[in-house]
Amino acid sequence: MRDLLGPEMTDQQWEGYKSGFLKEILPRTTRRQYVEGKVFSIMMSGFMVWTLAILTVLFINFIVFYPLEIQGAIQKEALLDLLMKAFRTGLIGSIISTFGGSCGILWDSAYMVYGIPFVSFYFGIILHDRYFKNQIWFYPVEWILADENWGPDKIGVWLFLLLFLLVMLGILGGVLYGRLEEI
Repeated sequence: MRDLLGPEMTDQQWEGYKSGFLKEILPRTTRRQYVEGKVFSIMMSGFMVWTLAILTVLFINFIVFYPLEIQGAIQKEALLDLLMKAFRTGLIGSIISTFGGSCGILWDSAYMVYGIPFVSFYFGIILHDRYFKNQIWFYPVEWILADENWGPDKIGVWLFLLLFLLVMLGILGGVLYGRLEEI
């Protein structure tokens, strides 16, 4: 469960902060390089964990169920749709891991790093189901499925997720840089 969202780098950041390790490493690099490296690693760990999990499940399903199917060609449209869902899920993993990292740094708690992504994901689902039924941008399940009208070729969901990720990366970088100035 600890590595589910990939915020282990954030956990390492404050372990280094508490132990004084950062005071030793920062003279060898700049704060900006350190923050960029940490933000990138947190983002990519969230992306890779979710994307590789989905691709592994798809591969296992292919191994188990494909021999049982009537022999024929693989439907390229269905395969492309599955890969796009996997990529969207990876982007969502990046978003929630950077959000968890930001909250963990702000409140100096590993529990926030691991818990807040789950809480915020389900909070969005609850708010959509109870109060904002017509707001597709507020429903995390819709971000993965992209069943509603997101424009031609579902470009709207991609733009929304990329913009959301850029905002979360900026917040994480700012929070991390601000915490490093306290050292």
